[in-house]
Amino acid sequence: TLAASAVSTPAADGTVGGRPAARAQAVASLGAAAQLPVACLTPILQGVQRDSYRAVPSARRALSVLLAETALAGEKRLGLADGTVFRYSADPQSPDRLVDATDEDGDGTPEAVEAAARGLAEARDLLVEGLDLPAPGAVEVLLADVGDGVDGYVLARRRSDRRSLIVLDTAPRGGGREIRRAAIHQYAHVVGAAVGPAGLPAGWSEALATWAELRLGGVEDPQLAAQLSRRLAGLHKGLLTEDLDLAAGNAAWLAFLESAYGGASVRATIEELAAGGPPAAALDRGVRRGGGANLESALRDFHLWSVLTGARDDGRHFPFASQLAPPAFATVFEGLPCLAVQPEPALEPLGAVQALVVPEEERGGLTLRFEGETPGAWDADLLLVMDSGQLRRVPVEIGPDGRGRLTVPLDGLAEALLLVRSLDESGGPRRYSWSADRVAGYPFEIASLDASSLENGGGVLLRWETASESGLVGFNVSRILEGGSEERRINLVWIPAFGGPSAPAFYQFVDATAEPGLSYRYRIEGVTSEGLSSFSDPVVVEAQGPSTSGPLP
Repeated sequence: TLAASAVSTPAADGTVGGRPAARAQAVASLGAAAQLPVACLTPILQGVQRDSYRAVPSARRALSVLLAETALAGEKRLGLADGTVFRYSADPQSPDRLVDATDEDGDGTPEAVEAAARGLAEARDLLVEGLDLPAPGAVEVLLADVGDGVDGYVLARRRSDRRSLIVLDTAPRGGGREIRRAAIHQYAHVVGAAVGPAGLPAGWSEALATWAELRLGGVEDPQLAAQLSRRLAGLHKGLLTEDLDLAAGNAAWLAFLESAYGGASVRATIEELAAGGPPAAALDRGVRRGGGANLESALRDFHLWSVLTGARDDGRHFPFASQLAPPAFATVFEGLPCLAVQPEPALEPLGAVQALVVPEEERGGLTLRFEGETPGAWDADLLLVMDSGQLRRVPVEIGPDGRGRLTVPLDGLAEALLLVRSLDESGGPRRYSWSADRVAGYPFEIASLDASSLENGGGVLLRWETASESGLVGFNVSRILEGGSEERRINLVWIPAFGGPSAPAFYQFVDATAEPGLSYRYRIEGVTSEGLSSFSDPVVVEAQGPSTSGPLP
């Protein structure tokens, strides 16, 4: 709730830490030294404040400028019921003036200030009331000229009143209405600093702030959508990356946790990361506490979500997937065989990458061979995209030697996406290689298939002989009325497979439900141990009615 009135405080010279230009110069100096890839200076300031003795002199001087007591020309203050104070300049000549100073409701407070207040309230509701993270207490919010390229920053534990100072640029990206988004982002930093004895690590604090912005505003900001897309395209750098742009994009990880396991998993992850210790172990504890199995299984699912973006969005994973770029593939192959050795990027700890194979063949099987560098811990899947659009994910069993092999049917297969993950939690990048070949006659090769109508309306007898079988658990018989459109399985249980790669086998099945006088198209479906299917060519037969010539002698 806004206070009843704003308090006007004059300032003789409009200085802030000396002059408004000093603040902008300090921000520019810190941003340039760090090659700031995001529009938020807070992670840099956190690093300088926490380890000031390691900071270069120019960074310490810039920090002292920003920490100085501030005064705005023609300053006005707006107080909230919880003690939070907003300060802004009403002097139209001041460099700190609001770019958008409109007051549409005529209550004496500019819309930009009210937008900032809404942003703080929404972020508090999400993080403190919703996730039950620690309440940081009242804060001071300064709307002032920050300089080009930075939307805002937070200074924690100021000497005068021990309150955190949020500074929001009066002209953020997208204009005055975007001050709400910047306020959400910076308040999340304040909350992150209040978790645990030392607060969140800088990269994960930026991830939390970006997630809060995403959660409360979607990806309407093109730069936010691009940032998330860059994170997913750069998963080979791993979840533990120190690259600030990619670390901020770890908001996608938090969004995945919330969608897959609920908000409790986000809270648990933030608490565990703030508790200190190896970050990989903290991520694992956060997943387990939040209801997931473990970090390995969560990373496996997250990787799947990361490739179902853009035009590949199936509407079942990230709610904003369609607004992101399509997945980036390390390599793309058309046709078999194919081989990838060195061109693909090495994987950092908890990193992931994907490759695409578009087979041109329709019969037989696709055999994948994988070999990862050792020592190393590897995990991989084949994501099968069928002609029907159906998705099937099949794990690749990888042994302690880093090697794995998997064969899947080519029947009905439009694309195969190889998803590779490094489960190492420390150490340097790991390399891998893989190949894919066509295997003829997989999972079975039909030597003969015959369908004949039994006399006296007894149904249809199907007989088939296989020349070879591999990886089969059984057969199904499917039927469709000639000229119809609905194909269905007619056997109640699998017909067990008992052939082998060089052991022909003979089978027969009676369809007693075939109606006399109708023509049917039958196919034999072979089912592999992974639950994948391959079909024979169809055979057509007309079921006969009861005989009218009497019994045979």
